[in-house]
Amino acid sequence: MGKITGMKIIAIILFAMLATQITTGLAGIAFDLHYWLGIAIGVAVITHLVVNWGWIKTSIFGIKPKV
Repeated sequence: MGKITGMKIIAIILFAMLATQITTGLAGIAFDLHYWLGIAIGVAVITHLVVNWGWIKTSIFGIKPKV
């Protein structure tokens, strides 16, 4: 599996977890699910940032990669 395919899969999973998080939070049901999905989303976001840190440095901060 390539990096692009992996990132697409992670984006879909993050979207599904976020939608479930919002639904369980608004409905006030399944507190355990809401809690653990919140932690999982945090881990997924941190993983996403670590994997894409090179792009973030170049695009957002304007730091050119050393060649």
